[in-house]
Amino acid sequence: MTKKSRFYKTYKLNTHMNSPTPKHQKQYKSWVKNTINSLYECEGIKLIEQSENFFAICHDHYAEAEIKHTQKTNNKKIEKEYAFLRNQIIPLLKVASAKIAEKVLQKKNYPKRLEQYIKEAQVTHELFHKDIPELQKKESQLETEYTKKFGSLTIKVQGKTYPITKAGKFLESFNRELRKEAWQSMKKALITNQDFFEDLFLELIKIRKRIAKKAKCKNYIEYQFKRKMREYTVEDCYAYHKAVKKYVTPVITKIQKKRKKFLKTKRLFPYDTSFSIHAKYELFPFQPGDEKKFIQGIKQAVQNVSPEIAHHFQKMVENKRCDLIARKHKAPGGYNMPFILNPYSFIFMNASGTHRDLNTLAHEEGHAWHNELTKKLKYPFEREYSTEVAEVASMFLEYASSHFLDAFYSKKELAWALHDQYETEIFLLSWIAIIDKFQHEIYTKKRITKKGVKKIWLSTSREFRGGEIYWREDKDLEQINYVRQPHPFTSPLYYIEYGISLIAAMQLLQHFEKDPQRALKRYNKGLSLGNTISTKKVYNQGFNLPLQFGEKQIKEVMKFLNKKITE
Repeated sequence: MTKKSRFYKTYKLNTHMNSPTPKHQKQYKSWVKNTINSLYECEGIKLIEQSENFFAICHDHYAEAEIKHTQKTNNKKIEKEYAFLRNQIIPLLKVASAKIAEKVLQKKNYPKRLEQYIKEAQVTHELFHKDIPELQKKESQLETEYTKKFGSLTIKVQGKTYPITKAGKFLESFNRELRKEAWQSMKKALITNQDFFEDLFLELIKIRKRIAKKAKCKNYIEYQFKRKMREYTVEDCYAYHKAVKKYVTPVITKIQKKRKKFLKTKRLFPYDTSFSIHAKYELFPFQPGDEKKFIQGIKQAVQNVSPEIAHHFQKMVENKRCDLIARKHKAPGGYNMPFILNPYSFIFMNASGTHRDLNTLAHEEGHAWHNELTKKLKYPFEREYSTEVAEVASMFLEYASSHFLDAFYSKKELAWALHDQYETEIFLLSWIAIIDKFQHEIYTKKRITKKGVKKIWLSTSREFRGGEIYWREDKDLEQINYVRQPHPFTSPLYYIEYGISLIAAMQLLQHFEKDPQRALKRYNKGLSLGNTISTKKVYNQGFNLPLQFGEKQIKEVMKFLNKKITE
């Protein structure tokens, strides 16, 4: 029997520590500085306890500001508060985190439960340099510029103006002229702003390379692998790329040829790749403004997977912790923002009435459920989790609930939608390889130019995307098509995790189809472990799966997906 420190029996989060709100910038900055100075007077477990509490409060303040900013990218007042936290507070916290890590490491023989915390402290200490917070501040400013610019872009279709994030809905239309019009309008918006996006990306690359150099890493890839504490190697990522090229790309080419045959055309244009060729008519699961049907239908689908998760989702809605419908000046994409002190996380997305929106909301609720399960753990650092685990949380719920979308479709329509969805997952495996390899190529080059970025993008995308799409009339967009994906701009080298998680989620789905309760038990167990053990151990001890994503796993997943699209 291991005797626990009194720390574990008495520790309880102080939800405010007498902090002012970030709206009062002078007082807030003073509170941050004074609190940091008081932390430096602590040591050992008391230092860990107090600093964890402080960083949790600051985390939630920043999270709320980031949500508001992505909701209204054109609001100057919101931008000012967000910029204050990003530019003045976050650099202070990064320096404090490194100093606290150094001080914590001066003592030895911490309880075993703090093992993950100590490992993270070692990484923080190893990678810190006094110049890095200022570089990260500049990086964050540029990332925000991308989000703001992309969020402001619009398309014009049939005389009406829409946010660029709604282009996907039009590209799924059965009306070819409508698809083409939306594509050309999206293309125009991106090409018009091409110089802005290309210059911004080059500047981000330069800053990230400088960060890696300051951290004494051979390149930014090594820096990110260390910072993310990845338990796999660059070579493992290359093996994933190779396996996708071998097992996935040929299937994509086959699907594209089938689409050409359906269209009775020799040329498959980019705007002809997203609409369904399996459905007998166009599917509209919900009208863009019918948020009530959207929410209730997803709740019903999740209810069939787990009543407990559905109840949690209902509480999220009742507490207004969702912003779901696309509109102008919202940032692109979707996310779940976890909170430490707030009882519920926050779901953000840009729904426009597509099947993909149904998947996305279930996906983000999977993240929210993960956050809920980790709240049962006592300490903030234990409630964190790697992206390789987080995306299993989201993808499994997305896949499992998609079989119960009766509120949106007839039985026949659902079969069509599922066929398209599984095809989409095949394309996703390929897109993950493209985005990941693209960034590996970018960050291993000593020097990079606009021309060099375009060359790498073209060679990488052409390697994996299948060989039947006719890009000749859209070469200008083809060579900068990466700007439509936020991750290289705002979340560098965060994409291979989707491939790892997709494989694990598909494995859990296969178990769910055979024994739902047992699969759910494994799913919840893995999520409940949070950051108490390593990612590899969460996979092994929680999900009962290996943390592997090479040739064997890709081959098995493709066998499963091929079966789904031929049923």
